[in-house]
Amino acid sequence: MDKTTFVQIMRRAAPKNLTFQNPGDGTSKIISHSNTAIYYQRGKSPISIGYEALFDVWNIFQGKLVNSTELRDHNPSVFDSNKNGHSCNCTFLFLIFEAAGLVDEIEGKGVRGNPYGALILSVAKEPGEQAAGKGSISRSSVGTEAAQSGISLLRKGPSKALVNSFPVR
Repeated sequence: MDKTTFVQIMRRAAPKNLTFQNPGDGTSKIISHSNTAIYYQRGKSPISIGYEALFDVWNIFQGKLVNSTELRDHNPSVFDSNKNGHSCNCTFLFLIFEAAGLVDEIEGKGVRGNPYGALILSVAKEPGEQAAGKGSISRSSVGTEAAQSGISLLRKGPSKALVNSFPVR
């Protein structure tokens, strides 16, 4: 998939005013899209993440399990609050990728030793479609925390990440 198609998928998956239910607590509401980034509000804080950073993660980690620790290591200026990035971008990436059908179910507790993580899919899946079995994916070479934390590779049912729902295609 090229970057232009990827950005179109991100825009469709997260239209203005869509509210995601964060896996831990709270919500992330889409404020707007620019030519280069998505702007969202988490609690009272406005945050943005560039399409380039999202595309980079999809391009590098597709077909692999990745977790928030690996995202922070991969691009700290985007995903690490201690390195001029924003840790909320990790969770947001998983949410928007899930809405776009580009990750399997978000797993983990969002804590040390059990970070949020997901299988990044190479192509968008249809609603209700299951990810490939364990034999057809590869693990990230950046670490094995996601695998060791027992991330499931099969969807257990409809996503609970969206407060607003999309019509079934």
